[in-house]
Amino acid sequence: MRRGVILIALLSAATLGCSADVLAPFRAPPEVSISLESAIARPYHATIVWNVENASTAPYPIDRRYALEPWKRLTQRYVERGRLALEDVSVQPGATYSYRVRLGRDKAAATAGEVTVQVPK
Repeated sequence: MRRGVILIALLSAATLGCSADVLAPFRAPPEVSISLESAIARPYHATIVWNVENASTAPYPIDRRYALEPWKRLTQRYVERGRLALEDVSVQPGATYSYRVRLGRDKAAATAGEVTVQVPK
């Protein structure tokens, strides 16, 4: 019975002169793609830049992990001209830090662009 209802709806739309856009299937937005452009560490300063394709207008959360400790939310940044940039001035000389971009606001959201930097002494 359900197929008959859909067929009738399609025929009715065609008969009434509705455009094909009215009945077009839902298309999901393109998937966000994040890749590392650069990662530079100096004493007391780390700069990470990611390239982002198909970015949303919402800010992207950035997580940081010191050595092997659990990930923690560090900040959030907006994509500007296809890039997501982070300046971390809280790093310590001789320490190892990892960074990643979260693709959603909740803790279960996917992550991308993970990078690890060793801060020189």
